[in-house]
Amino acid sequence: MRKLLFAIVLAFGTVGAASASVIYTDTYDAGGIKMNGSLFGADDSVSWQFNILGDGYNPASQEITAAAVELNLRDDHGWFEWLIPEFAILDTGTNIFSWEVDTGTSNFIVNSLMTLSDTGLMDVTLTATLGDFYLDTATLIVAATDRAVPVPEPTPLALMGLGLLGLAYARRRRA
Repeated sequence: MRKLLFAIVLAFGTVGAASASVIYTDTYDAGGIKMNGSLFGADDSVSWQFNILGDGYNPASQEITAAAVELNLRDDHGWFEWLIPEFAILDTGTNIFSWEVDTGTSNFIVNSLMTLSDTGLMDVTLTATLGDFYLDTATLIVAATDRAVPVPEPTPLALMGLGLLGLAYARRRRA
């Protein structure tokens, strides 16, 4: 029975690869920048660059599978807020998000990861389009996996064939 189990492990356990997911983060500390937006004038903007290379991300050997930007915003709760709500636009280079600003955390899933995956860098711009609010911090959260190493086709087939031969041999000896 042990030989049969060994043959099964040999046949199926050696074919395939596993890769673990690694989480990288980079935080931009804005220090409570007040942002004002107006329908009649220039809107305040702040730009920064997220960089996950310093955390160990390697574009040559890893691939990004998911990314999100988390903004920590504060509303100033002015007396006229019931009349004029706050709105903002977040531009990540590949995605543009527009929303009504509330105090707390706002999360945005970044859909196109090609530039981030190739360089480990992401340029971001936050623009106040109406009302006023404070930007405290912005955090990029990235999930990455090791790129699969290509395995030549004959090798897995040969290993599977050896495993099947081992199963046949074990079964024949048992009979």
